[in-house]
Amino acid sequence: MTITKRIAALLMAAALLFCLAACDNSDGDMNQYLENNGIEQNIPVSGTDPGALPGGEEVDTPVYGDELPEVLISTWSVVDIYQYAAASDISEQEAMDREYANGISFGYNCFTRAGDNIQDAVFAINSNASYADMQALGIQTSGLEQLYGQDARITSVGISTAEGSQCTTVFLINDAVLVAFGSGMNVFTYESVEAVG
Repeated sequence: MTITKRIAALLMAAALLFCLAACDNSDGDMNQYLENNGIEQNIPVSGTDPGALPGGEEVDTPVYGDELPEVLISTWSVVDIYQYAAASDISEQEAMDREYANGISFGYNCFTRAGDNIQDAVFAINSNASYADMQALGIQTSGLEQLYGQDARITSVGISTAEGSQCTTVFLINDAVLVAFGSGMNVFTYESVEAVG
């Protein structure tokens, strides 16, 4: 790994740690952090018309909302570490053990995972998310593209507290696999507990 990639990975890890800290500290404001550091949250598909690529191809216009898709209302159990953190304060085994013990749960207005129990959660849904949205958060998508195809249906879910502190963003691929940052700042894949049984 080059020095530039290591520095970028460390900066990403620091930003994500701030994100997680914001969930437990209502004084933290992720939106202010992103604004202060010139980070764009919503990256458009192209610099022209959001409904068309520069060559004139039509694309789906993102659908944003706050109603959680029914398929997410479940407990999600860890499958594996998809992407290892560049720098982590815990071992890979400890990270997996924590995720096995806790997983991720969505209710209609709540979100729970190791260290976070957010009641009255606010969800920002983009039902036309893409691999580019994942890459913008530092998730390498080549392995996911090979597994699920370039045309996979991706939904992003931003989770915030009622006070407005942004906690994390998770991605749902083909209504079957959840991809999210978890213990030790690793990126994990999860399956619905109902799907596992």
